[in-house]
Formats: sequence, structure tokens, C-alpha cells
Amino acid sequence: MLLQASDIHVSFPEASPFFLRRRRRPVLKGVSLFLREGQCLGIVGESGCGKSTLGRVLIGLLRPERGRVLVCGEDLYDRRGTKARRCGSVVFQDYTSSVNPRFRIEAVMNEPLRTLEGLDKRELRERAAELLERVGLGGGFLERYPHQLSGGQLQRVCIARALAGAPRFLLLDEAVSSLDVSVQVQIMDLLAELKETHGLSYLFITHDLEAVTYLCDSVLFMHDGVFVEETGDVSRIGDVTHPFARQLLSAVAGFDMA
Repeated sequence: MLLQASDIHVSFPEASPFFLRRRRRPVLKGVSLFLREGQCLGIVGESGCGKSTLGRVLIGLLRPERGRVLVCGEDLYDRRGTKARRCGSVVFQDYTSSVNPRFRIEAVMNEPLRTLEGLDKRELRERAAELLERVGLGGGFLERYPHQLSGGQLQRVCIARALAGAPRFLLLDEAVSSLDVSVQVQIMDLLAELKETHGLSYLFITHDLEAVTYLCDSVLFMHDGVFVEETGDVSRIGDVTHPFARQLLSAVAGFDMA
């Protein structure tokens, strides 16, 4: 199994005017999932349901209070789990804040590439250009600044940067939701191509069911910090039975919930 999370619990302190012990609000309430090689697993839910918090746990950015995350056979939160931390990478929703606006694209790409041993300046540039080619851009973009790129181009840069360490899976946290619809399709086509040609797996966190049916193999529905339904085959997503999952589907044109 590429990734397995078991009984994940996370809570955050609630705002309080007192300096006494603050109450904590449960955000994730015993969540479990697994991701297979070559799979695109969609995690769907409304804003505030805990799906982005779960993403932070799965990529190593937030240690859970309880539960365990195994990535590539290692405990992600074990100090010795270096292989686990290299297995995954992340692409966030806000591509503008994901890069330093004062850096040229070459410098943006070199941030993760510098962690690779033995690459001199020329090799770094060649590797950065190769990654940009892989996402449909090219070496000519290395000299540009972020403000000189469209939203779709900048998100392609973020995807290329995420691929720099040769990860086995990408966490895509609302990675297409802030793009125009036509650009969303272009990015999802790119992700599908990368999945096919490089054997990548994806965790696709979103509130957009149409994007899920376009890209994902299977879907987990999250509501109030727990998974309420799983669809092992995205083509059968219309067969869900949980009231919340049916409510989400009924809000999307084209789904017949009769």
C-alpha cells in the first residue's frame, strides 16, 4: 500500500476570553483511508468539514493527536521516516502565494532541486527546464517572473516543482478550484497524462464533484470530520445512499438522484 492512514484524530482549541483551560473542537474524528499505486482518490466535502486538515496530516505538515500514517511502508511521523517524507508532494489551491513573486521561475524551481545531491548550476537549470517541459511549458519560462504567467501557467509551474523530488504521489488540495473552467480542464488533462506516463498516484481534495468525476477513480465523502460514504468506482457515484452525499450530488447539474 502506498499510503495508509488509520484512526486519525485532530482537534483545535476554541477561542475563549478566559485564560483557563480552553476547550478543543474536534476536526477529524477517527478517519482512516488508503491509497494504492496508480490510484486517484477523491476526498469530497463542504468547506470546514476537515478535508484540508486531513491533507496536512497526510503530507506531514500536521501531526495527529491520535492515529498513524504509513507512507511507502514507513511511519510518516517517525524521525527516521525520511523515505516516507520523500514519497509525497503537494500542490495547493493558491498558486500565487505558493511562489515568491520576487523570484524568477528558475529560482522557484531550484528550491526543491537543491535538495538533490550533486547537481551543479548547469544541471539544476537543465533539470528545471526538463520539469517545465513535462508540464507543457518549456525552458523559456525560467527567465520569467510569476506575474508574467497566467494562472494556468503558474499552477503548471507549481506542479512541475512538486515533481522535482520524483514523488510517488501528489496531494492536490483544491488545486484547480481557483482556475477558470477551461483552464481547469487543461490542468486535469495534464494530471491524467502525468498519472499515465509516470505512474503517479493522487489524493485529490476538493468540493467540486464534476472535477472528481473527471479525474478520480474512487471517492470518499467527508462530513463533519468523518467519512460518511465511499464510492470504489467513480462511475457509480450516483448510487450513493448517505443523505449528505446525495445532497451534494443533487446540487450538481447532470446527476439524476431519482
